[in-house]
Amino acid sequence: MAREKADFRANIARIRESFPQKGMLTVDEVAAWLAVTRKTVTALIERRVNPLPAVNVGASSKYKSYRISIEALARFSS
Repeated sequence: MAREKADFRANIARIRESFPQKGMLTVDEVAAWLAVTRKTVTALIERRVNPLPAVNVGASSKYKSYRISIEALARFSS
């Protein structure tokens, strides 16, 4: 198993503090956290190399509605 980066646990704590009572975040919430646009977050999710891990909860592949776990966001942003 790979070692965590030094600020991984601190990132989780900050994200949980900003989004209490949430385990999965929407694209809009992640965009606000990273201070980027919704389109940028979607591009990070859909890129082929080192993507931001997300789950598509949309009704089909045509209608994409992603959710990103707090742990995945903390790992990605650390």
